[in-house]
Amino acid sequence: MSLISKWNTSLAIDDDLMSWSLGNLVIDLCSRAGLDPDMYDVGSLEGRVRGLLNSNNNSTISVINGLAQNHTFDVSNYDGKVHFIPRGGEVVRVISMDDLIDTGEFDKRTRADSIEVPLTMHLEYFDIDGGLNPDMQTSERSIDSRARGSTKLQTSELLTSDEAARSVAITHKLAIEEQRGTFEFSLTRKHFDLVNGDGIEMDGERLRITKNDIDTNSQKYKASFDRKSAYTSTIKGVPAQSPTPPPDKVIGESIVELIDTHILSDLDDFLGFYIVAERTTPAWEGAAVEISIDGGQSYFDEISIGSEGVIGYLTAPLDTHPHWYQDKLNTLEFRLADTRDELEQFTHRDVLNRRGLIIVGDELMNYEVADDVDGQGNWTVKNLLRGRKGTASTSHAAGERIIFLEAGLVDFIETSLFDVGRTYTLRITSYGTSESTTRTFTYQGKSQIERAPARLSVRRSGSDMIISWIGVGKLGGGGRVSMGAQFDGYRVTIGATVHNTNNMTLTVPYQSGLIRVQQMNKLTATGIAAEITV
Repeated sequence: MSLISKWNTSLAIDDDLMSWSLGNLVIDLCSRAGLDPDMYDVGSLEGRVRGLLNSNNNSTISVINGLAQNHTFDVSNYDGKVHFIPRGGEVVRVISMDDLIDTGEFDKRTRADSIEVPLTMHLEYFDIDGGLNPDMQTSERSIDSRARGSTKLQTSELLTSDEAARSVAITHKLAIEEQRGTFEFSLTRKHFDLVNGDGIEMDGERLRITKNDIDTNSQKYKASFDRKSAYTSTIKGVPAQSPTPPPDKVIGESIVELIDTHILSDLDDFLGFYIVAERTTPAWEGAAVEISIDGGQSYFDEISIGSEGVIGYLTAPLDTHPHWYQDKLNTLEFRLADTRDELEQFTHRDVLNRRGLIIVGDELMNYEVADDVDGQGNWTVKNLLRGRKGTASTSHAAGERIIFLEAGLVDFIETSLFDVGRTYTLRITSYGTSESTTRTFTYQGKSQIERAPARLSVRRSGSDMIISWIGVGKLGGGGRVSMGAQFDGYRVTIGATVHNTNNMTLTVPYQSGLIRVQQMNKLTATGIAAEITV
């Protein structure tokens, strides 16, 4: 009778309980080996098996031996059948020393060196909670301080981390128990019913029969020391890391926002605009933006965008607020286009040093506090500095854009004076796709439109009036501010009279009416006016 048979299966599993009973699985294996049902007995087996990963290179007996390692049972051949006997049960016979046959040696005991039991034992297995990925559980125990070795076991059974940890812990405990050695003895014919796998007690010691040889009037046995408590464990395993799903390779469209605003860096003191792109799917390597000046009839230039910015859209309106002091009344509510984005928080000192810069619609702001509302891409920001860099502090409607302008996330595209006032058609294509989206954009050249002068005032001096102001530069910051490269003096308009000057004071005959002062730019002429009525 043999259990040597090649077999091929990937996963044995019960549709109802998501596992097979151990007995049913062994029946299946015995059937694959060609054994008839009356040639084996699995009635004593208990427990369940979640599945096996195997190939036709493994024999049936090797698979059963692997199951025996985790479920601690012995394979014993007697009475014309193959029996599967669980370990750790009650002893079936108590044998006194008087029952032993004197063979000259009477009994033979051997003991292994305790240093042979490894300090650590590892079990490699397939973790059912870890996507059937290979994993390992470890047991570390020793009865000898000299022990330093390590042993690695393997199983093709699908296990949870706790089941694998208990299996290797029990195997380690059994190795320590068996290290105590073996006991060889002979018994008379009245004990012929004892077979391999039976637990017995002799001279106060618990033993497990591992071998027997039948003679005419006696039977010779070999047994190893055994301990019932070694077959149980409550240890918990180290949970398997959740499997990482394969990356989504579908490339979606790119969201692109064009920002025509005052320069964000001294290096951008040219005519031009900013461009920010955002992905809509995880698989994204950038986008190509083609430019047309004839409504999309032809495209003459292409911009390549490789960095991803952070773009969102307001989910609630925002009220206006004076730009003179911090807005602690209003809260920006919005949803990010890429819900995986995480926003930073800033201190008040940070925002005064230009951190947390955003643009809402066309208004530049700085924020301090960012809160993730629901973990699904909905956020709020508050403690705002409004109307930054001379932009107008206005109200904003739901649906308007919000773009985070951190360094490295925004590209500056230089243009020419010829482009100011022109309407572009842009064709946007994500790399790796052939699908495109288009949008229009009217360029106003705001990067070279001068800001309004500050602290405009008028005082009377006899029959004259002295107009004074402070120029507002676009370069530098704090105590080191400079006008841009294209700055071209000031224009003062009093009624219908225009004065051009490079100074920040002007003395003219007194007259009532509206006075406007503008900074001049060589490329875009007059900038935003500061006004006062006399």
